[in-house]
Amino acid sequence: MFNFATQPQSIVRIFSDSTRLYKTTFLKIWLWQLLWQIPLLILSLLDDNSPIAHQLNLPNGTFFSIAGAILALACVLVPLFGCLFNFHRIYNLVTPPYLTSRASLKIALKKLLPAIGATLLIFIIPTLLWGLVIGVEILLKFISIPLLIILMIVVGIPLLFATLFFFFLVGYYQLAMVLDNCSAVKSIKASCKLVWGHWWRNFFVLLVFSIIQALVTLLALMLTSFLFSSLPTLGLVIGMIMVATISLWGFSVLLVQFNDLKLRQQRKSLQVAPA
Repeated sequence: MFNFATQPQSIVRIFSDSTRLYKTTFLKIWLWQLLWQIPLLILSLLDDNSPIAHQLNLPNGTFFSIAGAILALACVLVPLFGCLFNFHRIYNLVTPPYLTSRASLKIALKKLLPAIGATLLIFIIPTLLWGLVIGVEILLKFISIPLLIILMIVVGIPLLFATLFFFFLVGYYQLAMVLDNCSAVKSIKASCKLVWGHWWRNFFVLLVFSIIQALVTLLALMLTSFLFSSLPTLGLVIGMIMVATISLWGFSVLLVQFNDLKLRQQRKSLQVAPA
């Protein structure tokens, strides 16, 4: 049985605990994870360039039809709902009072609208800033190339690092939302508060995790593509199943890291508390 740590852990221990959590909960969450991938799978199968689309003789532009737009929206909302559910479900599979899948579904549904709002808030500020910079760069392209280069160096590079810094700060808003019952704004604030002061440690953990997961996913997709080169549709289905299976480890890593950051925040609060 898996138990979350009660003391801050080393980075090695975080990956070790994440793997144990992944193994402990895999069979009980795997089918749910596949369910959240169905809209993406359908969208991939019905894309104008896909083999099955040619076999079905779908008219050009099916992807941009009303049905396609609805499906594209589902590809955003269903995985978001799935993330909320997975975080809550995995946590409660190993933590008393061991809430059921139905309880996790209710929580995910309750938090879906706040999660949409928080996601829009997170992306709107960097999008506006980058839009402004790109607009100025387009204007300077017709005025002065040297000024364009200076702008890219003086503004573009710092903005790139600022955007990276910001996204790592807010990366735990979904966890704060479903596990700590935070609102959209409070979940963003809670994530920033957890990561602040531990940004480099958090960055390193997530960077190592991302590299490992990307390499394993790439190898899995290459293997699938090679084995099913004559059956591309079947290869696509199996490839997405493998990606969904591998991505479950990410939920375990984020949960264990979230718990570790909370423990560090609690220890810091105790250290600064008046005697």
